Amino acid sequence: MLKMNKRKAVLSLLIVFLLISSFSLSVRAAESTKIVYVNIESVFEAHPATQEAREKLQLEVQKMREELGDLDPGESQMMQQQFEQELQELQNQLMEEAFAELRADIQQIADEKGYDYIVGDNMLLAGGEDVTEEILAELQ
Repeated sequence: MLKMNKRKAVLSLLIVFLLISSFSLSVRAAESTKIVYVNIESVFEAHPATQEAREKLQLEVQKMREELGDLDPGESQMMQQQFEQELQELQNQLMEEAFAELRADIQQIADEKGYDYIVGDNMLLAGGEDVTEEILAELQ
């Protein structure tokens, strides 16, 4: 019976020690975590991939307008609806590609600067450091 109580006591102390150790490790990890935020709209607008996507879209719009100008009014309306749908799909595709490039660039900057997390400013309620200007400068 005495051995059983000693085992329970030792086991209890071991559990308490492990809990305290894991708590202090998580506190240290939280203290060293670097969380920053960025105005994603500003960065997205300024990103070269976004500018390139807009230029491609403008060229496509211009090309479609020229094609519409060569059609008679009956054909023109039907083709205009088709072109609008095609343009919407193209815009979605180009913006997705631009955002993927932006994410990759932001991840690279985060790795270089030692940031653990970069969040959008609309997601952050308190704390953190605004690195929007720094990210914009890196993208230039």
